[in-house]
Amino acid sequence: MQDQTVEVKFDGRLQRNGDWQAKAKAKARAMTLSELTGRYATDKLDFDLSAQIIAKAGHIDGKAQAALPRGQIYIEPVFVDFGAAPATLEATWKFGIAGGRLDVPQFEIVQNGVMHIAGRATKVMTEKKARLAARLSMQTHRSGRPARVCSTARISSATTSRPPTTSPR
Repeated sequence: MQDQTVEVKFDGRLQRNGDWQAKAKAKARAMTLSELTGRYATDKLDFDLSAQIIAKAGHIDGKAQAALPRGQIYIEPVFVDFGAAPATLEATWKFGIAGGRLDVPQFEIVQNGVMHIAGRATKVMTEKKARLAARLSMQTHRSGRPARVCSTARISSATTSRPPTTSPR
């Protein structure tokens, strides 16, 4: 039986121009976890994650990459076996501090032979409400033939005692 290992490295620097930069790397080998109700679990999961963050005057920029070459994950109701089809994830983002706006101009999830999801998203947060607009393109592979799906989602909710509303457009 392989031992579980988790390793995290962090490097933060303040540059002469006042920008703050941070880099983080994390990797896990043979990680097996489960939550008491069984709704979330991993089995012998390997992953490599790297992230870079730069804080500049008025905004924070970031980029992250992840590789999932082996193991399994269950997040109710989704089960994924990365041993059968490894996956990679990549995203860039920018957060405007004063305006409360989070832009994700590019994200991509690739699981060779299974799916390819790419898209962008924007979330605007104000004192009274938050709005999310996202566009994604998804290509799935079944029986060797790709199937394409494109969709746009807009979700808005107010921070009142009412439940959030969803309005597709």
